[in-house]
Amino acid sequence: MATGHGRTRRVVMGALAGGAAGVVTACGAQAGGSSAQQGGAAAELQPAKLHAYVRQQVALFGDVMEKRVRAYETARQNKITVNWELVSTDYDKKLGALVAAGSPPDISDHSTDTFKPWAAQGVHRTLEPLVKRDKDFKLDEFFPRLIEGSRWQGQLARIPHYAAPYPMYFNRNLFRAKNVALPTADMTWQQLRETALKLTSKPESLWGFEADVDPNLWVSCIWGEGGEVLDKEGTKCLIDSPQAMAGVEFYANLRVRDRVALDSKDDFAGKNRDTLFAGGNVAMYVAPLSRANQLIELSKGAFEWDIQQPPRGSVKREQRLGDGGLSITAGSKALDQSWDFVKWMTSAETQKEWAGQRLNMPSRKAVAESDAFLKTRPPENTKAMVDMMATSRGFWPVPNRGMSSVLETGMGNIFAGKQGVREACQEMKRLIDAVIEKERPNWKPLAGV
Repeated sequence: MATGHGRTRRVVMGALAGGAAGVVTACGAQAGGSSAQQGGAAAELQPAKLHAYVRQQVALFGDVMEKRVRAYETARQNKITVNWELVSTDYDKKLGALVAAGSPPDISDHSTDTFKPWAAQGVHRTLEPLVKRDKDFKLDEFFPRLIEGSRWQGQLARIPHYAAPYPMYFNRNLFRAKNVALPTADMTWQQLRETALKLTSKPESLWGFEADVDPNLWVSCIWGEGGEVLDKEGTKCLIDSPQAMAGVEFYANLRVRDRVALDSKDDFAGKNRDTLFAGGNVAMYVAPLSRANQLIELSKGAFEWDIQQPPRGSVKREQRLGDGGLSITAGSKALDQSWDFVKWMTSAETQKEWAGQRLNMPSRKAVAESDAFLKTRPPENTKAMVDMMATSRGFWPVPNRGMSSVLETGMGNIFAGKQGVREACQEMKRLIDAVIEKERPNWKPLAGV
């Protein structure tokens, strides 16, 4: 917990998912107050000790982020110091314990989907007043869909510091060996099926595509057919609609009917999708950009690979978007200093430091569109990532309380022949609607609203 401007607070206990205790913390200071409350110029900041609690994913950036933290302290003449805590396991559980104990961190790190359970408990504060006051901070310098995915009930809850779209990886060598045309930016899911049929060879243990039960990898089939998993307000599940079921059926049939796709959990015990792709068993698969460095290590230059935008559906192209963003907790006693630090860590200068490491994609458009990111090799087609940002989005508009597991189980049942598509989708809808009905009355606005 930071020390800074004195403020009162009250802590209201509540239950959070995964066994973590939840707390809603409200600061005595109200939004729209003095310069000290809203965030003044760096020269006016008072001394403070900040606690930034970040996910292990940030460790992918190596020591770059740590160096930027120390550079911040130096720039602030060490009047503001930062405990930059990387958490590798049980992130939400440990964060819940800190919040429950009345000592939440000042800053926490979440994806577009994982911040919402905390936001709905009032753990995060709105950043709208800070952004409006800070004339030099421009939200339009970030990719619009990242900002859209950073809101809870219309209020800005975090600032994105990286993007993680899900491109499609493909093995150039396998395509050449089979004399099959390489994937293009306008490839459809139907064309992917036809391509996978040409590439699949059971005697060679070669599959054209990799189909997994993870809904992050197949929700684009639903969206591409004009379907949705939830309605826009998150009040009900729509996976039993004709459009959504068409997407589910198409994806499932790649494995069940066409047999051009494997599920790595079943077909090759002990191997994941990365090792299967690197081993030449899979010609195409969908995964985040951060897989690039793993593939470089696994392939060791033995074959050529690249990325392309995932296929589009019969209605549109839309695919999963992962990311990371920094939020300020309602319990922080150093709002000005926390905002100053968030701006520093999401700045263009910080993102330029790691843009060429193939780890994730800069959240700022200018940095992502610069040579620092686009000329990183491999992959050759890095620009596909930038192009994807216009059609990528987060999965859940509301807190995901086990709903991903429901979808994973449902697709698994279809793969295993335990349920047909309609039966599985109706069961998924029933279970997800029950979760929403139970959780929705407890959703709260961000602190400071």
